Amino acid sequence: MNKKTIITTLLALVAMVGQAQEKREYNISGFVPDGTEKVYLYKTEGLGSRVFLDSAIVADGKFTMKGNRPAYDLVSVGNKGLHSITFFVDGEPMTVDFANDTLIASTLNEKFQGYMAEDKVFTDNFYRLFMASKKAASETEKHEIEQQIAANNEAMIEQARHVIRENRDNVIAAYFLQAASGYMDYEELSAVIDSTAYYFNHPLMNEARQRLQVLQFCIGRPRRAEPPT
Repeated sequence: MNKKTIITTLLALVAMVGQAQEKREYNISGFVPDGTEKVYLYKTEGLGSRVFLDSAIVADGKFTMKGNRPAYDLVSVGNKGLHSITFFVDGEPMTVDFANDTLIASTLNEKFQGYMAEDKVFTDNFYRLFMASKKAASETEKHEIEQQIAANNEAMIEQARHVIRENRDNVIAAYFLQAASGYMDYEELSAVIDSTAYYFNHPLMNEARQRLQVLQFCIGRPRRAEPPT
């Protein structure tokens, strides 16, 4: 590694450490369907458990919510009766209309929502096919459906790869690396987990970095000696 590359990498790391310590404001206003009394801000953690961070009382079908979170923290807003919106806390105001399913947000978050909508098509298709496989009338039909499931999953992972390639300059790639990293070999994963990438130190990258370490260990592990004959 030459001197220029070392300096560039160090500067990127310093910037990302500063980003991790930085706080950003979330400023959310929104409209909800009749009967909604409260809206929550929460994080989804392992096994789908929710950690509630904030809440807002609904008045006349409207709510507002304001606070601070670590820069680019990934959180969701909604409740049990609403279609939740997941977004990055980037300091830009956001308006959510749950009644009409519309969102006005930063360029980053509107772009993220577009990718999420594409991803949902694959997810919905998977569950539809999965339920169809359980009701298959024959082994032949079940096998055909399983092939469709495999093709759907491959298309979903390929879409994630595309998103990662197109978003090296922002944190969107970190979200999609969670799903795609498990399907990547060492060469591909090491190429996208690059210390100069903007998303390198985002908490969403923890699982992908751990997988890279495991793959690196497996590749670098010395061959076990053969027992004497």
